[in-house]
Amino acid sequence: MEFTFVELKRDLDAGSLHRTELEVKLHGLQGLMELKKAVYEQELQELLAEIKDISVVMGIDNRCNLDLSRIVEDV
Repeated sequence: MEFTFVELKRDLDAGSLHRTELEVKLHGLQGLMELKKAVYEQELQELLAEIKDISVVMGIDNRCNLDLSRIVEDV
């Protein structure tokens, strides 16, 4: 019975250590995710600011030179 207790205690200690390692990894990943989210938000704000300041000027040429005789020949 003492041997069984020692084995169970060893298994419990190993499980506790593994759980602690996983919790540390989880906190590290959560921190990394928060950092990436903050960087993403900042880049998004910068892009939106750049897009907001862009103005576009378009010119349209309304001259229409249709060569109807050429179209009729092609048809």
